[in-house]
Amino acid sequence: MSIPVLKQNKKPQAKWFKIKDDTFYAESISCQLSIGSHGDINISVDLNTYPSYRKYFYEQFDKVYNSRNGQLAYKKDYIFDVITPHWRGIGCGIKSMDINTNGILNLDLYCDYIHQENIQERRENIINDILNKTSDNKNDIN
Repeated sequence: MSIPVLKQNKKPQAKWFKIKDDTFYAESISCQLSIGSHGDINISVDLNTYPSYRKYFYEQFDKVYNSRNGQLAYKKDYIFDVITPHWRGIGCGIKSMDINTNGILNLDLYCDYIHQENIQERRENIINDILNKTSDNKNDIN
C-alpha cells in the first residue's frame, strides 16, 4: 500500500503506525499493558482524510472468519504486527472496530506481546529510516 493521497492538502500527522510494509496515520494511538507481556492497542483513524483505510481494515477484520463456512480462520491468516516509533506489538488481531458519525474508525486490537524499544534503539531506527529514504531518493547527504 502506498501512502494515500490526502484530501484538502492536509499534512500527515506525527502519529503513525505500520502493518507489514504499509504506513498509516492515526488520530490517536494508545497501548494498554497488563501483567505479563500482552496488551490492548487502541487506534483511531480518520476515514474522511484517508478513505482507503476503510477497505484495508474491513478486509483485515473479515480474515478472522472463513467466508465459506463461517468458522474461525487459521490464526496465521489474520494476525499481524503493529510498529510505532515507541513500541512494537507482536501477534496482533482486531478485537473490535466501530465508526462514529464523524468518520473516525476506532480499532481495538489485542496483542500477544508488546516490545518497547529503548531510547537508543529508537534513535538508531529513526536515523536508519532517514538514511534509507535519502538513499532511496538518491539524494546527496553531504
